[in-house]
Amino acid sequence: MNRQKWETQNPDQRLFEGQAPIGYTRDAAYAEFQEHQKGQLKEGYLADMVLLSEDVFGTQPEELNSVKPLFTMVAGKLVYEAS
Repeated sequence: MNRQKWETQNPDQRLFEGQAPIGYTRDAAYAEFQEHQKGQLKEGYLADMVLLSEDVFGTQPEELNSVKPLFTMVAGKLVYEAS
């Protein structure tokens, strides 16, 4: 989201609000043919998720580096919790 062009004639390659989370979740599951079991928060899907300290959709792009993980779950089990 904060990527700057290397040269003015190059195309804009930034991701815009909403594209990055979808790319790391739903679209990533689709790319590995796993969209039927992960990539969304749905009943029966694998429970891999991260709870973040801020709403990334409401955070300014230049402030995203201040967002921290509060906990991480893999296969429905808590594997990290911030102290």
